[in-house]
Formats: sequence, C-alpha cells, structure tokens
Amino acid sequence: EVQNLHVRSAFQDVRRQIDEEKNEVQNLTLEVARVRSAFQEQIDEEKNEVQHLAFEVRLMLAKVNCKNCVMYNGHNYSTLDHHDPEDPNDGCQTECLPLPAAFELAPDDADSRHVIGAHDWGTDWLVVVNGNACGTHNTGGGLLTTGQLEQSGNTYCPGCNPCRVLLRRA
Repeated sequence: EVQNLHVRSAFQDVRRQIDEEKNEVQNLTLEVARVRSAFQEQIDEEKNEVQHLAFEVRLMLAKVNCKNCVMYNGHNYSTLDHHDPEDPNDGCQTECLPLPAAFELAPDDADSRHVIGAHDWGTDWLVVVNGNACGTHNTGGGLLTTGQLEQSGNTYCPGCNPCRVLLRRA
C-alpha cells in the first residue's frame, strides 16, 4: 500500500507538471498571437503608407511629364495645342491636331469646368468632348454655345474663335 501511495503521489506530481506545462503553452500561444497581431497592424500601417507614397510619386511624375498641364483631382489637363494655361492673351488653336498619346478629349463635367474657369489658357473658350464651349478665367466661366468641336479623321479643332480644345490625360 505504501508503494501505491508513492505511485499515486508521483502520478499526481506528473499530472500537476503536465497541467503547468499546458498552462505555459496556452500562455505562450496567447503571447504569440498578441505579438503576431501587433506586427500585422504595423505591417498594414506601413503598407498603407507605401501605397500613399506611391500614389503621390505617380502624381508628381504625371505633372512633371506633362507640358503646360494643370493637375486637378488626379488628372492632368492641357489644351490640344499644349498652350500655356496661365497666358492671359486671347488666341486660338489654328489647325486641327491629333490627340497625343495618353490623352482624351476632356469630358463636360465639374472637374473640367473647374479647370477651364480657373485658368486663362490663352483664349476665351475651351471646347470639351460633347462640343460645348466653356468660358475660361478670361471670360468668367459659363457656357458660350454647343456644337463647337470639329473632327476631321483623327484630328480635332475648335469651331469657335477664340477657342482651344481641352484634353485630359487618361
């Protein structure tokens, strides 16, 4: 019977040791999960920062690589003849020109109208894709008339004077 007591006592000691080891493993598992979560949050924050910086670099490169462009809401705007947007003189695009690579005719939307009205563009009116001629800063904005975009093959020119055609970098 003394031997049974020793066996039981040893068994209980082993069982206690196993329970302590289980608790230690559970505690370590929780700590690993906490550390993993903290690292994942840091990784996510750094990933978001890198994505933001990459976007900013793309915007700066787009602005640098665009002659006589105005950047607004992530798009570059220019005239088809790439006229200086800050030229206060009245002039006109004098010939039909093809669209440059990576550009499209600017839509008639709030962004285009903002860009048109905020700059002089060396003219009074800029024509957008639907043919509307919209007033530049020189005229105080507004709509002059419709149907002012002329197309000949793959070239475009304004149908009014003094006018230019507005483009947006696609």
